[in-house]
Amino acid sequence: MSDKESDPLDDLNRKYQELSISGKSSFNYNLLRIVDVTIHSVRQSWIILKESLSYDLSYYLEEGKMFPDFYLMKRYVKFSSLAFISLYSAATMICEVSNPDCSPSSSKHGSGKGSKSKNKPDPFSVIIVAVSVLPNHTGIGLCKFPIFIFLAVRLLDYTINKVKEAKLSKIFAIADENNRATIDFYNNHGFYRSSSTFSDVVSNLKVKSPESQAPPSFIIMERPLSTPETK
Repeated sequence: MSDKESDPLDDLNRKYQELSISGKSSFNYNLLRIVDVTIHSVRQSWIILKESLSYDLSYYLEEGKMFPDFYLMKRYVKFSSLAFISLYSAATMICEVSNPDCSPSSSKHGSGKGSKSKNKPDPFSVIIVAVSVLPNHTGIGLCKFPIFIFLAVRLLDYTINKVKEAKLSKIFAIADENNRATIDFYNNHGFYRSSSTFSDVVSNLKVKSPESQAPPSFIIMERPLSTPETK
């Protein structure tokens, strides 16, 4: 790592130390716990997405309904997670399981060498669709740095560990290339633009961006993982 580069967690700790005493006492990091999303808790994730994302999600709601039909939400249960602060959900990472449209034989980040086990394609892929943090939580501004980054990084770490446990060689993420903050977040955590495509996953994202003239332009990013099978 060069002198100009810094570890996101080091930056987080530094900014936390720079907070005033009142700022530190307003949020207890020890109260954080992360759990898997289930068919019974996926609605909590929907609430967080609806309250925090800068996209219009009305496509998913039938007239008069508060939540999408379950058949729309169930695809986002596996590998998804919820972050709780004490008893209350505060952030979520939504994932979808799919397979790429094609499996590129090589990547600009790959060596092209290795054993057959290294080149064996994963049985399925996990794609991060969204990471979202409530703007406020019991009077605490969660959308402000460093709390937002802390929650997002912890959710990402949790998801990556689950993907490693599934013995997958990489993890994918969808990002709006018009959203620089999202691209930077993934770039800072080892993701790069992927040559894989997931048309079924992207086509399910029926969202609008009311704050921008440009419509969302979703791209696929990926991060290789070090698992016992890929080392």
